[in-house]
Amino acid sequence: MTELTPSLAAMHLISARGGGSARFARDLAQGREHGLLHLGDELAVVEAAGTPAQFFPYQLPDSADAANWLQSILLAHGSDLLHVHFMQRLTLELLEQWHPLGRPWLLSVHDLGFLAEHAFAQDQVEPEADADWLRRWRAVMVSAAAITVPSAYLAGVFHRHFPDLPVRIVPPGIAVEELPLPADRGLRTIAVVGALGPHKGKQRLLRWLQQADAQRYRWVLIGYTDEQLHPGHIADGRLWVHGPFLPQQTTHWLQYYEVDLVLFPNRLAESFSYALSDVWAAAVPVLVPDAGALGERVRAHGGGAVLSHPDRPESVLAALHDLADGKQLSLWREQIVANRAEMVPTQSAMEMAMNQIYEQQTQAQSSSMARAAAIAHLQPYLRTQLDDVVFRAENIRLARDYAQVRDWAEKLEADVIRLQQDLVALGRVRAELDQALQLRDADIAALQARNLAVERDAAELQQRNAEVEARSAMQIRIAQAEAAELQARADHLSRQLDTQQVQTQLLIGLSTAQAGELTVMHQRISALSSELEGLRIKAARYDRVLAWLPNWSKMLARQARAWLKPAGFRRRSA
Repeated sequence: MTELTPSLAAMHLISARGGGSARFARDLAQGREHGLLHLGDELAVVEAAGTPAQFFPYQLPDSADAANWLQSILLAHGSDLLHVHFMQRLTLELLEQWHPLGRPWLLSVHDLGFLAEHAFAQDQVEPEADADWLRRWRAVMVSAAAITVPSAYLAGVFHRHFPDLPVRIVPPGIAVEELPLPADRGLRTIAVVGALGPHKGKQRLLRWLQQADAQRYRWVLIGYTDEQLHPGHIADGRLWVHGPFLPQQTTHWLQYYEVDLVLFPNRLAESFSYALSDVWAAAVPVLVPDAGALGERVRAHGGGAVLSHPDRPESVLAALHDLADGKQLSLWREQIVANRAEMVPTQSAMEMAMNQIYEQQTQAQSSSMARAAAIAHLQPYLRTQLDDVVFRAENIRLARDYAQVRDWAEKLEADVIRLQQDLVALGRVRAELDQALQLRDADIAALQARNLAVERDAAELQQRNAEVEARSAMQIRIAQAEAAELQARADHLSRQLDTQQVQTQLLIGLSTAQAGELTVMHQRISALSSELEGLRIKAARYDRVLAWLPNWSKMLARQARAWLKPAGFRRRSA
């Protein structure tokens, strides 16, 4: 057992759910003989140092056995001290039982969870403090050898509630690489970095995305939500969810998506924000709410701006509109590159600060004190082995202890029987699950067969549809040809009708003119008829006169008249 378990200097108590506190502890443990105690709801796992790491599962104890349980883990893994990073009810109950043993321990306060048990469920920037929760934590924290916080903001909140407990500010650090200054460009892609849940401002972000102006930009969540773990779109296709990623890859993904600006929609005040450090390390500007360390860090260093009204979506979109040309973004990028050493704490600086605290605890535990403590711990055992009187009494106690062990063995046997019954029940459940899986496989096969049939029907329908479309196209072409022919005939008839109308108009004009001429001729004929009537009367008179004249005189008159007429007149007469 001893050979399989490496000797560890510190055991870091962290949440099995991970997060920024686990990242802080893991960075401290890296390269050292430190262990990580992952605390879950029903199980704890020790991650021992080494390559590859070794994992040791432990069942969580009852409250009465909590102190011995935690102490045995520390002793089994050779831990000199306990470093707590996780302030929840389970941690509090463990420490309440364990800290009276007087073993050294440290506390790193990473968030506002010390204010109330359900601090993250409260819908406000800074949770309302729970007096009983604070009282219980204070009773435990007074025994801590040192307490650290990540920012001046959290130090201020802590001192408001525990003014007599000193704290040290140790900002979480990251590994920073030198990067070239990105090219200047306008605002096109906006990102949110990290896990997005209610206290991280998920609903606030969704309200921003509902604005019409939000569609001018591409939105990316480099992380996941409490409802969307895998890559895909949410918010009606307006937000792309990248999915889980390693924090060390933040710069890579910001460059991959060509992110111009990172927004922080956080509802609950941040105690530090690893994400802000990762974003600044990539030289990407930010917009943050005035919530805890986010506003504190941006006001102190620049590299972005503080949103004045994050709960007014139109105000947020107006701020984005002001950045659309990219000029202010370029100035912020230059500011980040120039001051990145001050804006982004390094991992080496964090380790140096924590090493000083660890060294102080090491110096406080001298070898002589440890020897004296060990001897004192052995005194009761030595007395029972060397004193005859005590030995006889001890025999009595051993007998009683043997009876207790026997009772305990019977209890263990009952537990084994119960476990066997549970295994049988689990076997039945597994059989039922296997049967259900077989039914599921059969259903899948049936669905696949149906799918093939549907695909065949779809192919036939598609072929029929193509034939119908071809016939329809032919009928349309025929109808179009007939329509064109009818149109041509109609145009020809229209032209003929126009010609006939013109001819009719001409005929009407000619008829009107001829009617006028006929009227004039009738008038002339009437006039000539009147003149002729007068001439007839004169002729009748002449005939009566001539009838009285002898024939020889008539002949002389004709000759004289003929002789008196001009030559031309005679020719016309002839």
